[in-house]
Amino acid sequence: MLAGQAQESERLRRVSDDAARALREGGMFRLGTPRVLGGFGAGVRTSLEVTAELARGDASAAWIANICTGGGLVASLMDERARQEVWGQDPDVAVAASLTPSGSATASRHGVVNPGLGREIYGRSLLGITEQPTFII
Repeated sequence: MLAGQAQESERLRRVSDDAARALREGGMFRLGTPRVLGGFGAGVRTSLEVTAELARGDASAAWIANICTGGGLVASLMDERARQEVWGQDPDVAVAASLTPSGSATASRHGVVNPGLGREIYGRSLLGITEQPTFII
């Protein structure tokens, strides 16, 4: 399915809605979700192996899956209250994380503005996800 969406994603310059939906429905955003919250609780090695296989069909979709899996792995290390906030309503939520944050962030129409970085972090538009929950760390 992803291979069939690769050209469309390239044309759009983002992962197509169909590819993003397939990632979600295929459980890709659950890889880093803790088992107790309905996820697979996969570790880094498994996540990398899975996304490497996805890249055979669509490297862009695999890259996004890897970002979300990494974000999920980071969020899974947080305390129980934070984990409930991320996954309590939906174990398939897409989690994007920055591991080199600086400055302080404020909400914007498109996501989060971090003046320390001088640019916006576009959760939904980066992921090409327009109808699915997105959590940005």
